[in-house]
Amino acid sequence: METKNFSLSIGEQTMNRIKSISAFHVLLTLLIGVIGIQVFTSCSSEGGGVVETPSSNSVGDGSSSSADDGNSSGSVNELARCLEAADSPVACYGKLWASGNKLVGSKTEDRPVILRGVSLGWSNTGWQTARFFNEETVNAMVDHWKAEIIRVSVGHGLQGSSEYSGSYLADKNGNMNRARTAIDAAISKDAYVVIDWHSYNAHLDVESSIEFFGEMARDYGDYDNVIFEIYNEPVCSDGAASCQAGGRTTWAEIKVYADQVIPVIREHSQNLILVGTPSWSQNVNAPLADPIADDNIAYVLHFYAQTHNLNSFRTRIDQVLNANYPVFVSEYGTTDAGGGQPPNNFNSHNESNSNAWHAYMDEKMISSVAWNVNDKAEGSAFFGFNPRIAFDMESWTDETKMSVSGRYIFRKLRAYAESAGWRGGER
Repeated sequence: METKNFSLSIGEQTMNRIKSISAFHVLLTLLIGVIGIQVFTSCSSEGGGVVETPSSNSVGDGSSSSADDGNSSGSVNELARCLEAADSPVACYGKLWASGNKLVGSKTEDRPVILRGVSLGWSNTGWQTARFFNEETVNAMVDHWKAEIIRVSVGHGLQGSSEYSGSYLADKNGNMNRARTAIDAAISKDAYVVIDWHSYNAHLDVESSIEFFGEMARDYGDYDNVIFEIYNEPVCSDGAASCQAGGRTTWAEIKVYADQVIPVIREHSQNLILVGTPSWSQNVNAPLADPIADDNIAYVLHFYAQTHNLNSFRTRIDQVLNANYPVFVSEYGTTDAGGGQPPNNFNSHNESNSNAWHAYMDEKMISSVAWNVNDKAEGSAFFGFNPRIAFDMESWTDETKMSVSGRYIFRKLRAYAESAGWRGGER
């Protein structure tokens, strides 16, 4: 009996060991699986795992880094979860890249990105627009107006021009301090920010542009939020305020300028660069004759809906898109091209033309920035009245304090927010 009992004890111990080992293997397998899932699905607003920088031709090419096409639906699901989890556009999309004729994000790979936002006015010292270069304004535009992108317009004008007064050349420190305050505020809100060299004649003062963008790229070039706009609106070759068509700044002149400024930025940053085009950035197809040799460029179009009917520009824009370059509307207004100057053009807001432009930009996935956060007696100023009424810097959502154009932009941006891709919408 004692022998039998001893034999059974050995058997029981052996079976127990087998069961323990088997249970351990099962537990270990499950643990490895959970860890694998966690690694695969991690995608936070801080960027999550490493995402390969998209190539310039990645949109719509059907390529996949996975050897097994069966993983593609999983990638789509992971992207959807990333988009839902992000609490800001930059957290969702990351650094912007030109990819074919679209913009894409470094965190969302080949998903096209469309951004909508607002532009501050001129930064010039002593100008009415300068007082809006502060954290309070930027926060209101992001939080209440739902702007995804803020354009910070640093005023530049040659000595003797009307734009020289209070500009970068007249008061560098004042303009730089205001610009930095607005840029820092936009980055703090994790919105995109366009650092705009707001000039009509930048090609005649390359030295100042190099100085400005060298400093800005050095200090802000590592931020995913930042976009550089190197030339607002080229106008006249000789720097005059107005000229006939034959005297306007040519694409060849703009390109010579750009080829000197862009390398200065590239010493510090690979971020997206916007390049203005001839005739107040309206001849957006001009660069097709001799494109800039850089992989992260978008060409600029500006329009004012009352003056510039979409049908007059559609062919030009389509030519650029068909040539596989992105277009970026870094400034638009709903008024006449003069910005709604009183008395005759103050009420020049054109809603039907503005709606047509927005429908087209939505269709083509073209990002846009509205002009401008200001209380000047101009129709395009969001808080502009004639005669002027100084805005109280508090009533940001009070539509009775907005111009007709401002109210239109306010409503349009808030409506777009409902469908924004980073908020889980379709775009």
